[in-house]
Amino acid sequence: MMSTKMDNTADIESVGPCLTCSGRRTLEARLIGALFGGGLLGVSWLYAQLVPDQGDIASVIALFASLCVSVPVIVIALRGFLKVQPTYVPEQVVALACLAAIASGRYEVATLVPLFMLLGHILEEHSIQGAQAAIGGLTKLTAKTATVLSEEGEQQVSVEELKVGDTIIVKAGDSLPADGMVREGVSSVDESLITGESVPRDVNKGCQVYAGSSNVSGRLIVEVTEVGGETALGRIVGLLHAAQRSKPPIVKITERYAIHYLPLVLMIAAGVLLLTGEMNRAITVLIVSCPCAFVLSSPSAMIAALAVASRFGILIKNAKFLEKMVEVDTLIFDKTGTVSLGELDVLQIKSLNGLGENRILELAANAAGASQHPLSRAICREAASRGMGRDLSLEVKEIPGQGLIMSTGGDITRVGKREWLESCGDKVSTNIKHSGPVVWVATGGEAVGAILLADKPRPEVKEAIAQMKSLGVSHFTMLTGDRREVAESMARELGVGKVYSELLPEEKLDAVRKEKEDNRTVMVVGDGINDALALAAADVGVAMGAMGCDVAIKSADLALMHNDLRHLATAIRLSRETRRTINLNIFVGAGFSVLMLALAASGIIQPLAGALLHNVGAVFVVFNSARILKFTSRGGCEYADQSAYTCSSRCKTGECEHC
Repeated sequence: MMSTKMDNTADIESVGPCLTCSGRRTLEARLIGALFGGGLLGVSWLYAQLVPDQGDIASVIALFASLCVSVPVIVIALRGFLKVQPTYVPEQVVALACLAAIASGRYEVATLVPLFMLLGHILEEHSIQGAQAAIGGLTKLTAKTATVLSEEGEQQVSVEELKVGDTIIVKAGDSLPADGMVREGVSSVDESLITGESVPRDVNKGCQVYAGSSNVSGRLIVEVTEVGGETALGRIVGLLHAAQRSKPPIVKITERYAIHYLPLVLMIAAGVLLLTGEMNRAITVLIVSCPCAFVLSSPSAMIAALAVASRFGILIKNAKFLEKMVEVDTLIFDKTGTVSLGELDVLQIKSLNGLGENRILELAANAAGASQHPLSRAICREAASRGMGRDLSLEVKEIPGQGLIMSTGGDITRVGKREWLESCGDKVSTNIKHSGPVVWVATGGEAVGAILLADKPRPEVKEAIAQMKSLGVSHFTMLTGDRREVAESMARELGVGKVYSELLPEEKLDAVRKEKEDNRTVMVVGDGINDALALAAADVGVAMGAMGCDVAIKSADLALMHNDLRHLATAIRLSRETRRTINLNIFVGAGFSVLMLALAASGIIQPLAGALLHNVGAVFVVFNSARILKFTSRGGCEYADQSAYTCSSRCKTGECEHC
């Protein structure tokens, strides 16, 4: 059986759940050599039957057969001795068994044992191809060619030739070859394969689009902003490869002691040989001691978990999520852009002198249309939602940091801060208490209305918090650089017990450390550069929107490829299921090895039977890990609707809050 090192530069000695192209080619070459050796062994047996008086020649043919199959394993084992890496233990014990068989003239054992091991490995490799394909398939999402718009007209080029700043045409039905900004056109973009979001997103001029997305309808002209590995999809694939190479803590512990495994096996084999005097038993002990099931216990489960996580739009960056996420009892949210939408909306329009709401909004929107300030954009969105247009004939002047002045039929209309309106001579007769921004509207020297705005919480946050509580998370904290009144108002609305407001990035870091000092396992969720320190300090850091801020994503352990906080609970359920699977794999793998050693030492099984039977444990591990692929967001509720996050009352698992 081969080892399972998870390394991009691995050659054939690191075959396992993740093989490089070079590794696959070498594995195929070894398979051909093994089949050739098996053929020679057959020739040897046939020659011995046909010419029984020339047994020496038959033995020489059998020797060559054993060398064809055994030498590659012995070479890999020697490399393992030189590198002193525990991942080579399977090859080392098989190599010792082959050498012992050859030295004692058991050429058929030296030929068939490596052959059985190789065939068993190929079956295991094939069994986990589904999970591998789910991850590797991400690299195939982007288009192979792109239509570049240049001075010479439209040109077809390969994706590798694209450069930042190029203008490309994306027709309906085409996949986007790179990240970019829409410059012309209106369409819907299907990002389900990247974000897990099933509903296509409407895009128009100024919208960001991502490589791997599919243009559902319409023709888009896009300016390329990122290419190749720098695209959102490229970063995701890179992080997935890094996650595949990472190891859970339990595996790191076992590998620490694996260096003692081979001497222990040799001592057992030597003891069996001394006590019984039977070389066959000693060889069988070496064969069945291959810890194949043990070696596969973590990689096979991790690959399945990565495939499932990507299906839900969860990007796992390393195996740390197995160690800490299952123990999370404290959840810390950033406010703006994480708990909230990060976009101001009009909550209420108050009339101060009897003027109608729509008229107040119309005055404000006519002025706000000339500004790019977030408050102005929010007012314009509200006006557009009510079917109001903008009068472009009006003259508007923006006073930075204060507001807007607009001439309307001889009257001057001011839209902005209360203090500024009063300083300009406008009469403001009342005061309004509101935790969020207030935009005052004055015309004819008097304030006629006020527009109250706020950054609303995401609609799914309350449900996400309820799900986390059901999973044992008991402490919830909100961090923000926003004003105390705004933060406390949103915390009350969401039921978050603790709030830290008006924080700088380093103060957010201090808040996380304070929570950890209370012996809590802390998960931090954030989306921006100012959250990077807190994300890095957390036991588990989660970045919102894997296509967003690079600094936040690099500081986090997980990234949500969309902005749905309900997937935090999904990630915890998945981590618990994966850790249970790995623990069971290790227990079965270790137990099966002990059982096989006992059977081999007692002489109940022979070398060839041991070579076949020892694969049973590995097959169990692979198929047990494959069960993770059936994971659902509701932790086993077969009636769950993953898109709506609701389920039928028929669910009797007890794991669904809707039961």
